[in-house]
Amino acid sequence: MTDFDWDPQEILRDSRETLASADEMSHFVDRQRERLENYTSQGKSVDLAVAIRIASSLEVYATYLAMKGAVAVCDGNPDGWKDIHGTYVCRSWSARVALVQAKRSTKRRKGSLLLRDSVAECLAHAIATGDVHFADWYGNEIVNDLNNGTRLFTHMDHRTPFEPMIIKLYSIWRQRNVRLDTDQGLDLGVYAPIFEFWEDNSQFTSAIQKACDYHCDDNGLLRYANIPYFIVPVEILAIQKVRRDLGFPDVTIHHPLMETAFTNLSAQTFEDELISRSIEVLRKTYPEIP
Repeated sequence: MTDFDWDPQEILRDSRETLASADEMSHFVDRQRERLENYTSQGKSVDLAVAIRIASSLEVYATYLAMKGAVAVCDGNPDGWKDIHGTYVCRSWSARVALVQAKRSTKRRKGSLLLRDSVAECLAHAIATGDVHFADWYGNEIVNDLNNGTRLFTHMDHRTPFEPMIIKLYSIWRQRNVRLDTDQGLDLGVYAPIFEFWEDNSQFTSAIQKACDYHCDDNGLLRYANIPYFIVPVEILAIQKVRRDLGFPDVTIHHPLMETAFTNLSAQTFEDELISRSIEVLRKTYPEIP
């Protein structure tokens, strides 16, 4: 294991400063909630331009929820997990809208959806918490696109191994084959040994330790992951979940990343009337979203 200190308090320092800034909160909270109030006040379906604005505001507001939730968990308040789950709810709906909008377009372009970290993080969160409703719909859309070569999704502009790893994990979980084209940047990188030694507990343990190192590396996942996932080891938790579901025994992971409160990710009840109304408006606007 790499010799480093994993200090959640230090990692979340910028988040605390942002939460304490009135100007920042005006952008992340006040402005986004005002926009959502205006866009969804009638509770009816909206035109596509407004729907995209709703999804955009949900995405921005999700960052506030992530900071608030992560800081709370770091301070020993388990209620922070509700806000972290709210982050997932908001971002997963933004991802839904982007996908359906791309499929509706009469001028569909190859690579119009970037297979980026936030999409993979939502899929990882869904797997880790057992949200099969989102995971199966979105996961199948990605797998089918890659296998059919339609390339609605592209990874060319965001080459990290995190995204293809989550797709590979989903395919194993659901026992589907998936074609990961390394020419498109879909290289498993540091995660490849996890799947190579999937059924060998000893070597799998070593592979998962290296994945934990990668998570904590300033040049690895820590550099490009979104809050809260640069501190919540969602990919490791998703891997553990899939192995358990497939009947493999848990392995003991001795690593600083896995020795904090941030491993207690679970499905939570997130209640926010405005967010719920916004989602309902999006459901009415995009009835094809399951």
